[in-house]
Amino acid sequence: MGATPANLSHAGRAIKSLLYGLMALSQRDAGDVARLVLHAEQSVLVTLIRRQQPYIRAYKELSTAIDTFVLDTFTECTCFGSNATPTSSQKKAVDRLRMYHATCFPLFLESPTDHMLSLDTYHPLLAASKGSARGLVYQRRRGPILHQDDPSNSPPNVQYTQFTDTVADPEEALAIHFEQALTLAEFILQDPISRTRSDTASDFIPILPAITPLLIMAHISGITTELRRRVIDLLRRYPQQEVFLESGFAAALCELILGVEASDRHGTLEINGAAPETVLSNKVYGAGVTFTKANRARVSIQTWDDWLAKRPGREETLTW
Repeated sequence: MGATPANLSHAGRAIKSLLYGLMALSQRDAGDVARLVLHAEQSVLVTLIRRQQPYIRAYKELSTAIDTFVLDTFTECTCFGSNATPTSSQKKAVDRLRMYHATCFPLFLESPTDHMLSLDTYHPLLAASKGSARGLVYQRRRGPILHQDDPSNSPPNVQYTQFTDTVADPEEALAIHFEQALTLAEFILQDPISRTRSDTASDFIPILPAITPLLIMAHISGITTELRRRVIDLLRRYPQQEVFLESGFAAALCELILGVEASDRHGTLEINGAAPETVLSNKVYGAGVTFTKANRARVSIQTWDDWLAKRPGREETLTW
């Protein structure tokens, strides 16, 4: 599989579908995630990980393809024809595939690759409970927790590796991941997409939007406030319009959500009988946007605390 226009196009559709699928799955699993945090039921964690298995298989296949594309676009490759030289569009397409790939990784509950430890779960509720659900993640063996109940529940030939004290701090490892992803994002945004048409339809390579993964990345639990502000800065420093998203709107939405989560409104959610810190109570579960005028929208924001208490949340006016 070389980095041909056709293969890049197929991979682009697949990685975008994977990212959207993981986001939809996390929404559908919200009730079970709350149960896991509130009651620390390992069976719930097993169920959640099992549901992600098809997505992990897709991620692994895309990882292999992207590795091949990277090699092809940094060396001479016969897949590019007689001149054996990758075009600028092909390199840009590969970089954006890598960006989507980096955004998908923190959405998994366990490592989707054999060579990279997933040291923690990154869900906003799971990341907050050090004594219950989070403890299950630290105490379990790496990889297929499903093996602990029934070997038939997990893929075969998986090597177990026990966590040790020498493993990097999960928050630090996750911060490094996000920093590298944002460095790649800035490199992508600095080099705008050419509007020049391809000579032939077979040479056309659809370029994935960059705003979407940045918007998602800014709200994955585990990314620090400093890095979230870096996302906002990137969206404002490199303005662009992509399909239905405009970077100014995305930056304003990120800033609004960041403000809601930093507010001093205390929630009612309890973990192990104790109310968690405010940042968890105010963590945004979802936001609905209604555009009312040019550069103006009405945003309905529901925090996790609101969602669990079956409250509608709050409404804010957004301008940009």
